[in-house]
Formats: sequence, C-alpha cells, structure tokens
Amino acid sequence: MDHYGTGCTGSRLMNGTLELHLELEAELADWMQRESALVFTAGYLANLAVLSTLCGPEDLIVGDAKNHASIEDGARLSGARVVTVRHNDLDQLEAKLARLADDGRAALVVWDSVFSMEGDVVDLPRLLEVCRAAGARTLVDEAHSLGLFGPEGGGMCAGRDPGADLVMGTFSKSLASCGGVIAGDRDVIEFLRVHARPFVFTASAVPAAVAAAHEAVRICRAEPWRGPRTIELATRLADGLRGLGQDVSFGGSAIVGVRMRDEWHASLAWRALFEAGIYVNVGVFPAVPRGEALLRLSTTSVHEDADVDRCIETFARVVRAG
Repeated sequence: MDHYGTGCTGSRLMNGTLELHLELEAELADWMQRESALVFTAGYLANLAVLSTLCGPEDLIVGDAKNHASIEDGARLSGARVVTVRHNDLDQLEAKLARLADDGRAALVVWDSVFSMEGDVVDLPRLLEVCRAAGARTLVDEAHSLGLFGPEGGGMCAGRDPGADLVMGTFSKSLASCGGVIAGDRDVIEFLRVHARPFVFTASAVPAAVAAAHEAVRICRAEPWRGPRTIELATRLADGLRGLGQDVSFGGSAIVGVRMRDEWHASLAWRALFEAGIYVNVGVFPAVPRGEALLRLSTTSVHEDADVDRCIETFARVVRAG
C-alpha cells in the first residue's frame, strides 16, 4: 500500500494494470500448469466473463446441477442453450452429450472439481475422457481445490495432459485474498483480455489483494504439506460427525457438509454452535436447492486435532442428529 496505494482507480485496459497483476498472472499460469492466466477482481467475474464471452446463442453449455451460481449466471448471460446434468452423474453427462451430438452446436462442459457446499469431488479423469470422446470443450472450476490437490497444490487439473481447456480459480479460499483467475491456452486468454466485458469494464484488483494472493501462492508451493494436512483434518471431522449419527457429505476435500432436516433446523443448529464457540456456515436457499439445507464446515492447515475434537464434542452436545 505504501508503494502502490490503495487502488488503481480504473480497469485493467485503462490505467489499472500494475507489474503486480502481471507477476501474479505469470505465477498462476506456472502453478496451474497452463500457458497463460488472467486475473479478475472476483472469482464470480471470472466465470461470468469466460462463459458470456466465449459462448453465444449458437453454442451449447452443459453443466452440473450444483455448479456455482456464477457459472449459472454466465451461462444465462451468454444466450447459449443450457443443458443441466444430475449432480455428479457422469453417466448422464455421457448420454446427454451423445444425444446432443446431432445438434450441430459447439459444446462447452462446465463442472466444479470440488463442489462448494457438499464438498464432494468429481471423477476428473472420467469427466475429461467423456468430454474428449464427445468432442466437447471443458471448463473446470477449481475454486475449492487450489491449494489442496495437484502438484504443489496447483489444483486437480494441474499436470494432466490432455487436461481441461480452461481452468478457473479464486483467491478467497486457500489464498486468503480476493479475486479470480482463468488459465488456459495463450490465444484464448488474450482474447478474453480484450473482449471479456466483466474484465474490461471492472476496476482492477487492488494492489494489496493481488500482492497477498501472490504471496499465498508462494507459500502453497513452498509448503506442500498444507494441502494434505487440511484434508487429514477434514477426514477426522467427517468421521467424527458420522459417528454421532449426523448425515455427512464428504468427498475428501477441505469441506464437510452436514445435511439438516430443513432450513429452520439448520438455522437453529448454526446459532447453537455459534453460541458455543464453533463457527460454521449455514446453507439455505438459494445457496442450496429448496429442501436441502445443510451446515458447511471446513478445515485449514493451521487447525489442530484438538480443534476438530472440540467441534465434534460441541456437535454432540448442541445439535441433534436426524
């Protein structure tokens, strides 16, 4: 802040690009093992930009029923035909792509690698195989897998050849900052840099957030133990909550979901845990479909076993199972 100030007062294409942005883009491209990367002010804008810019009314977007809202909104904004697949059902994805083959539209399949509320994980090799066989392009949202999976924590898509055509990530999870990124082939990224309206007409990410994200990437790469440790703690938490009879959703990421009977029960449980000194997120509509309320818990590499045990003990005391 002393050197760059608190903001750039303009968009990246006007007066808002600093060496900080370019250095972070180069670091992210290398970390995520892609040719190039483009940094956005928010992760929401990254998904909005890539879908609304690269797809149009003549195209087809196919996505998971529980993809993030930014993916849904970007698909709507594109004007493309949108086809939804049952949550994490790759058999149905394969069948739908086969039926749509005669449609004549270019298809983009968009999928979360780790789903934000339930914490379940896609079978990424199968997803990519199904899409390649159908001739569909792929965009994988790595918001909740960066820092946890892949070489040096570079995400589930890092190191895969052939991999996803485009990879998206955010800075507000493992990187403890604010912003988003799209990474992929250089020509596609440069096209987005010039034509993506959520990039061209948005003030650039503030210097402090960019510098913080860059330092967090360096920490992830220098301390690769953090991802496995986070998952180890989440596994301990999921097992403990299951032992209490809770209805747990867990796919081996940092997120542990606990399904509740209804939104009222979820809200009461959230409040009881909060008053007992345990902070969790409560998921109610529209963050989750109606009737699928849950509590979302997540671990970090600096939690300790005792923190997880205290959480489980508090659940046993204040949250009724079933």
